[in-house]
Amino acid sequence: MTGALLAADLVNLGERSVWTVPEVQAVFREHVIRWSDVDKSDVPALRRWTTRLRAVFVAPDEEQRCRSINALLLDGVASV
Repeated sequence: MTGALLAADLVNLGERSVWTVPEVQAVFREHVIRWSDVDKSDVPALRRWTTRLRAVFVAPDEEQRCRSINALLLDGVASV
């Protein structure tokens, strides 16, 4: 369940207007992410990803939720 819980905490962090590196690192450490080192240049990309991830949590119905998940999976697979 680490992935789902981490995703939820990042989405909740995303509601803040400003993210700091220590806040992001704290979320990663809380979920025992081994490579929790984040620097200032990582934060904007992580925040963009989290904004897209939020669509999964706020989807009005199952169909839209599945579309949002599939779009994230497609981008994730394409970027690996």
